[in-house]
Amino acid sequence: MKLITSWLNINRSFGAVIGISAAFCALLALGKAPSTNSTTSAAAKQTAPKIMAPSLPKIALVTSDSPTWVAEVQSKLVATGRFSQVDTIDAGSTTPTLAQLLAYKSVLVWTDSGFSDSTTFGNNLADYVDAGGGVVIAVFADVFSYMGGRFASSDYFAVEVGPNTSGTELTLGTVYEPASPLMAGVTSFDGGTSSFHDGSNIVQADAIRVADYSDGEPLIARRTINGNRRVDLNFFPPSSDSRSDFWVSSTDGVTIMANALEYVGLESCVSAPAGMISWWKAEGDAKDSQDGNDGTIGGAGFAPGEVGQAFNFDGVEI
Repeated sequence: MKLITSWLNINRSFGAVIGISAAFCALLALGKAPSTNSTTSAAAKQTAPKIMAPSLPKIALVTSDSPTWVAEVQSKLVATGRFSQVDTIDAGSTTPTLAQLLAYKSVLVWTDSGFSDSTTFGNNLADYVDAGGGVVIAVFADVFSYMGGRFASSDYFAVEVGPNTSGTELTLGTVYEPASPLMAGVTSFDGGTSSFHDGSNIVQADAIRVADYSDGEPLIARRTINGNRRVDLNFFPPSSDSRSDFWVSSTDGVTIMANALEYVGLESCVSAPAGMISWWKAEGDAKDSQDGNDGTIGGAGFAPGEVGQAFNFDGVEI
């Protein structure tokens, strides 16, 4: 976390200048490094901090599914260029330990036939979340009670576990958070003629719908558990390149998966220190987050769909 102490000229009717210590999460834009160029604007004067680009995250696909189908998902995620390594773990023949999971920034979990030891796996997966690991759950890990252990008993899902539902082709419907990093680069999604999904149509009380299917059922939902990000994707990861009734590969299913894996792998912003007037988080808007001060910095803005974007004032990145 970077602490940046500055004098910012706030666009308010009384035109006062307030001294603000702004606490920011020092996260980079997804796939974009901030510029080191800086100029002075009428609203604010800042010196651009130089932030070293982090290495790409290493992720794993933890599945119990056809090896050919798993390989198709793996190859698509590798082709995005957004991950340093995409491993696969066959959870149908073995149970990954917590130590194994901790080798990865985030994991995508799905199944077509259940897990080797759902109780132990569920315990380990919940421990991984609690330790800061990023978990993305997809069909059918969220149906048929395939997931066991503490992940199930303590309800670490974002979408309530429900029955397998299919047979009606569903597409991208209402997007509730268009500026979310989970929706970056996503313009279409077609679940295919089967459109396999969890049919509960219920998200947890503290979860947030990011996007729905065309029939109003949740497609993408996010949640924070013990300070750590969780995402459920309500579709089966292999595409029509594996079987014709799966999600249509010409739509943005792989982008949705890559976005989710990056999102859960990012550390959440910490709370602001006590006593500050205001602070701004890299959360997609310029609204302050402290002390009921509901104004915005004059001219501030963040690139849509980015978390950890370089902050900018009057169009100048800092």
